[in-house]
Amino acid sequence: MSVTMPAIRVTRSVYDRIQALAQEQHEPMGAVIERLITQEEERRFWEETNAAYYRFLRNTSRIAGWKACATTERRQTVHQKSVYAALRADLQAWAEEEAFRAELDGTIRDGLELEAAS
Repeated sequence: MSVTMPAIRVTRSVYDRIQALAQEQHEPMGAVIERLITQEEERRFWEETNAAYYRFLRNTSRIAGWKACATTERRQTVHQKSVYAALRADLQAWAEEEAFRAELDGTIRDGLELEAAS
């Protein structure tokens, strides 16, 4: 019984680049492609997570207070770095964020212990 594998068309340049990476990493070309796809999926996940987090912060009153007292330098930082990194750089805002997350942690399993015991 033979196993057939799907094939994709790539330019010679792309093929040569994949082959070079495979040789450098001492792994099959398929493994290189799989790793690169996984890295791209992870990059997109974190990019989308950051964008969602930014929307969350923008739409809450908690960030309004932080923006109101932010200096021009902090506002520039928000544009130069991810919002997450800017929030972490502001110790007071980050402490407020951690306190908010701690409050949410208590709600994750609300009532589930009771249901499991029944």
